Amino acid sequence: MTSEAFRSFVVSYGRLLPLAKPSPFAEKDIVQKLMAYSGGLTGRVTKLLAQADELAIRTKTESISMDLLEEAAAAGTFKLTARTQAESAQP
Repeated sequence: MTSEAFRSFVVSYGRLLPLAKPSPFAEKDIVQKLMAYSGGLTGRVTKLLAQADELAIRTKTESISMDLLEEAAAAGTFKLTARTQAESAQP
């Protein structure tokens, strides 16, 4: 998936979330962070955005910011560093 296609997917999916305020899904840093956390896999993107959506509703911010996205990722299974991934790949 190209970065423009990925951005388009994120923006489109973001419109489906039941939040009262718009989220900055078209911003480059948000898209890059989502790509890093998900590896570009749509299932992981949607899971992370759903977790961030729930957090936005619970905190009454009604929008997903970079901080909230990072908080949702830290609470989930998304914050795998390259070192952790490399260690798990070794026999």
